[in-house]
Amino acid sequence: MLLSAGAWTTRKANWHGKRACAALPPSKGALEAPPRSSHRRAPEIPWYSWWMIETHSLDSLSDRALLCQFGDLVRQDHEGKAHLLRHIDLIESRKLFAKQGHSSMFDFLCSRHHMSESTAFKRIGASRTARRFPVLFEMVARGEIHLSGIHRLKAHLTPENYERVLGQAKHATIRQIEKLVAHLAPQPDVPSRLRALPARTTNDSIGSPPPPLLAVAGSGPTVSGPTSPAPDPGPAATVPPPRRSPDPTPLSPGRYKLQVTLSEAAKDKLEQLQDLLAHQIPNSDPAPIIERALDVLLTEVRKQKTGITDKPRASKRAARASRRTGNDARVRPGAAVRREVWKRDEGRCGFVGEDGHRCNETRGLEFAHVVPWAKGGDDTAENLTLRCIAHNALEADRDYGTSFMASKRKSKVATKPLEVREPIAQYRAYRLRSDKHGATWRDPPSPSASPSSSASPSSSASPSSSA
Repeated sequence: MLLSAGAWTTRKANWHGKRACAALPPSKGALEAPPRSSHRRAPEIPWYSWWMIETHSLDSLSDRALLCQFGDLVRQDHEGKAHLLRHIDLIESRKLFAKQGHSSMFDFLCSRHHMSESTAFKRIGASRTARRFPVLFEMVARGEIHLSGIHRLKAHLTPENYERVLGQAKHATIRQIEKLVAHLAPQPDVPSRLRALPARTTNDSIGSPPPPLLAVAGSGPTVSGPTSPAPDPGPAATVPPPRRSPDPTPLSPGRYKLQVTLSEAAKDKLEQLQDLLAHQIPNSDPAPIIERALDVLLTEVRKQKTGITDKPRASKRAARASRRTGNDARVRPGAAVRREVWKRDEGRCGFVGEDGHRCNETRGLEFAHVVPWAKGGDDTAENLTLRCIAHNALEADRDYGTSFMASKRKSKVATKPLEVREPIAQYRAYRLRSDKHGATWRDPPSPSASPSSSASPSSSASPSSSA
């Protein structure tokens, strides 16, 4: 049953009033029962149906109203966190957790209020840091700093530097705060190590375990030690996969720690490079070798993806005007066009939101058409822009419709049967070979035909036999 906004507010207020009256003593909470009506009363909505009605009301909101309500909820969340930190500070200073039968504030939050260990630890640490620097309460209430940022900065804040450090940490991400911490407390370079990892074993494993992988972590000038096998953990032991951050960890200004796992083949290639570069890198440090390899790979990928090279060729105006052929076959934009678009958009997504905010994504960029290709758009620099995966999909939904693009994506993901894909592949390869040699061609034989019947056709085939 759906209710109007006014009726729902009345029912909700009545339910809260009944709960409040039930919690009071009988003398204060007793209310006179209203006179019974001869008409049948509508059934009360149970409390567990609130979220259903709230979800229905959210679905009926417009985009603008939904974003406005979300902004209000975010502000309320920031203010609620600040109030929560103040309460934790007062409860801990008054030792109220001990009066409630708990040995520590941590046990009080985890056992009594069912917070997770990491959440309780961060909130306690943030409240203690805010006790030393009360400006943090106001910053949290305004949403200028998050609890994870306070957790990383709490050990480096002093009465002399807290104003400058908190000013730099305002609205900063975790990566930016980690770089700030690296400037405040630089760490030495980690030694370069090359060691064998223990083989993973499972209870239901059959056959020999996989070959051990190798871990390389380094940015320092120390000599890498020899490869030594790790002790056997035993047949019943299980080594879980290590949890690694995909981004290098900043150690000091301009220095980062990178930890990766290599295969046996990659380890052999690294050792060969160490031997070949022994005159230039006597200590066989993997860090400069990896840096050189990244330079070579980056140059190759940028040339292939963006057309950027040390010696670019002059652009051809005729090729830039249109990349369409007689049969409207899709052709990749030229290198000169891709190079111009990439430099113009500064290597980041060029989508601009309704409020004027430009997307700064640099991962997974694609060359997208302002006027879609299927609607007559050309591969010119004026009609091309860089878009990330999300915004390219959004523009495709706007241009062609959400249902149409959903069906296209679903059909693209679906796996086609092998008996359907194989003749198509043979057909295209057969046609390419025939056209290359300038001969007329015919349809390829069916997969069920014998090998003798699949011989290439003669160049003197009659025109009537051609497709």
